[in-house]
Amino acid sequence: MNVYVVPSINDVGKSRGLCGKLSNTDTDDFVKRDERQSRPGHEFSESWRVTKNSLFDSNTYNDLKPWDVLTNYCSCPKCDNPPCNTVQCGPMQEVKSCQKNRPSDNTKVIPKRSRCSIHARRKRSVVEHSRDTRQMMSIHKRAAQDWLNGWTKENATVFCQKHFDVSPSTQACRDIPTVNVTKNIDDCVFDIWASGGTDFFDAALDNIQTTCMQEVVMNSTFHQEAGGESVIDKVFKVACPNGCHMKGDCVNGKCRCHANYSGSDCSIDNNSPPALTEVDFEGLCDVHDDSCRAVSVFGGRFVDSPRTKCRFKHVNENGNILDSDVRVLTAQFESLFEVACPIPVHRSKRSALGATAEDRPRAYYVSVSNNGVTYSQEKIVVIYDSTCQTCTLSGTSVKCVTAENYCTLGTKCIPKGGRYPYEGCLVCDINGKMKTWQDDQACRSCMNAPVMWILVVFPAFIMFNIF
Repeated sequence: MNVYVVPSINDVGKSRGLCGKLSNTDTDDFVKRDERQSRPGHEFSESWRVTKNSLFDSNTYNDLKPWDVLTNYCSCPKCDNPPCNTVQCGPMQEVKSCQKNRPSDNTKVIPKRSRCSIHARRKRSVVEHSRDTRQMMSIHKRAAQDWLNGWTKENATVFCQKHFDVSPSTQACRDIPTVNVTKNIDDCVFDIWASGGTDFFDAALDNIQTTCMQEVVMNSTFHQEAGGESVIDKVFKVACPNGCHMKGDCVNGKCRCHANYSGSDCSIDNNSPPALTEVDFEGLCDVHDDSCRAVSVFGGRFVDSPRTKCRFKHVNENGNILDSDVRVLTAQFESLFEVACPIPVHRSKRSALGATAEDRPRAYYVSVSNNGVTYSQEKIVVIYDSTCQTCTLSGTSVKCVTAENYCTLGTKCIPKGGRYPYEGCLVCDINGKMKTWQDDQACRSCMNAPVMWILVVFPAFIMFNIF
């Protein structure tokens, strides 16, 4: 998620939280809730965790009142005889903002990494980093001349300068007063030194666009047309999310991605499999509470395309794939981070007299592909009925226990003496640990009685009418 905070000069030194204090130094960015200095990482972010009135609590956000998304500006009467001790503003002076001057939808970018952006100075991420990038956690302990992964100040500067030079949005924003390209290049070089790579370059480019667009939207002098086109129109035409990652062309503010790339900023490589983090129901879908016709899979990044597929491999309780029972179904795109995978239809075999009446819960390995060829890692999904079954997951193994007084058919629980769905005179018979489908003689006699009556009465009726 990208969070942009654009404060006024009156907010300098007054901000607190994950984005730090608004100032001209980064030494006060990582101050915990108790006002003690910290380092970037878990301890700092945890100190700002919301413990009350969290929006992740449905009871909290359900009680929130709707927010009027229309931006309103207040125009107050001019003071004719200063000094004026009071200023009266009210509904009569309230006007709606001009639609033309609002940022369009193309200013929204794909969530990439947690970060805060305050005007032209970007704050560093406070999330936990992987082992490969933990070097940046100790940047204060390294000497300024210590560079990682073969980078030097010279080649980092060349990299940042080159990529800013080829960015249409940077070129369009160079003459905007609040845009400091040199400062952003310096930040880009610092990020490379701190992280040992170019992972944060998109953020540096994004900072220039955000600052530039904020200025041209708020400053009406950029709305005036000069030579047939205003500055705001020129900027919005080339201000594409993250510069389309150099994997697409920016056309009128929207990315037109090259082959095999997608997303609003062309950052998704369709040939690379998405990463799966979890599945709905924690992998256990109970038909007693849900239809279990589909399961939501979370991760990213997923592509909204008919080529996005879900693959199901039928497995046993030990996680072993059963024969070649593999099904590939089209995924339903929900968001960049969620798709719904339709669970394969299971048709129970019609049982014969004396057949075993204990089907095991169905278990699958599910994986997702953005192009129908390369698939993600697999997650396990189990379909069961809590009416008579209890299931637990341990890694790739499934352990399910069925109640002793129930037979099972597919995912159906049928109590002892209960009818077989496809043959009314077969019932669940339990003899010790043996569960089978057996004939119900009373039912069979009942079923045969009308047949015998027809066989006797119908011939007699025919004979009577003939003779």
